Amino acid sequence: MRFHMKFLTFFLILVLPLSACSKKTDSYIHAYVNLTPSPTVFQASPTPTATPIPTPSPLSVSISIGGDVMFDSYVSETINKIGLDNYIEDIAPIFKCSDISMVNLETAISTRGEKEKDKQFTFRADSKYLQVLASSGINVVTLANNHSLDFGATALEDTFSYLTEKNIAFVGAGRDMDEASKAIHINKNNVKITILGSSHVIPFVSWNAGSKSTGLATTYDPTRLNSEIRKAKSISDFVICYIHWGEEGKNLPVEYQKVLAHSYIDNGADLVVGSHPHVLQGIEYYKNKTILYSMGNLIFTDMYKKTAIAKITINNTKSVSLKILPVDIVNFKPTLVNDYEKSHMLFKELESISFGVKIDTSGNVLPKY
Repeated sequence: MRFHMKFLTFFLILVLPLSACSKKTDSYIHAYVNLTPSPTVFQASPTPTATPIPTPSPLSVSISIGGDVMFDSYVSETINKIGLDNYIEDIAPIFKCSDISMVNLETAISTRGEKEKDKQFTFRADSKYLQVLASSGINVVTLANNHSLDFGATALEDTFSYLTEKNIAFVGAGRDMDEASKAIHINKNNVKITILGSSHVIPFVSWNAGSKSTGLATTYDPTRLNSEIRKAKSISDFVICYIHWGEEGKNLPVEYQKVLAHSYIDNGADLVVGSHPHVLQGIEYYKNKTILYSMGNLIFTDMYKKTAIAKITINNTKSVSLKILPVDIVNFKPTLVNDYEKSHMLFKELESISFGVKIDTSGNVLPKY
């Protein structure tokens, strides 16, 4: 009986809010854009006696962030077999319930280009697979990673075009350095949010964007990115940096990840998110800001099955909360974990590799004093 009560409580906390959210309909561009009309402060109707005007409750902005996404190999085969909508149905409600939903896209979306000769793993996929992201409400991706140029500049430029067609904004890559380093600015419910993307992992120096050449924004030297963060913070309430870094398969960040993450926050970042290790890494609170060192895989092979989606909520009084939603990759398909004991085990594992953090039985992440 005790177990059933635990499960019921967990189900109510995790599942019911997902079914009750409203669907967002707005697209994103590289400028401040109001995703929905600003709320109107309502007035009390005239009455014979004076009636206090109710104080509106704080409005919020919700952000869902997942890890690495790849549409080649076994993933595309699975999608072809079960269908685009069936493939993403389990986790789509999380992203659809969010104002901003973001992942790391590690696949060139193109049928063109030449395969990079000296690379073991190269990923390319037809544009039809982007519907998996679009139909689930994912509206921002970072392209700053070690696979975006697997089939050269032509395929990467096709990726830009196909993402734009699907109203999916991108950061971290561009037709020149100005575009690659460009931020996305979003205004929602009186909260101004800026998103930046960069990579600390590229296989060849030539993958760096140039003044007139297509490529990626990188952060081996953090000077450029830190400057962009400072600019963003001067006009924004909340700055997100999505960084490709670390070592594959390691669930603890290497020292340079910590150094870089701290420097980004020192310069104004409010949230630092990592990818590339393909496994979940720990969470750190540094100067009351959050670092998610690695979000692991989300849509990928099932070599590493355990992963999660991070749900960040900001209200317009600027308070921030973080919740972890456990996900398993089962037969190459991301599947939301609804089992209380399994979820609790993941929370404990993640807490054990985190820094100054505790995670309660519902996945809420809190500072550990």
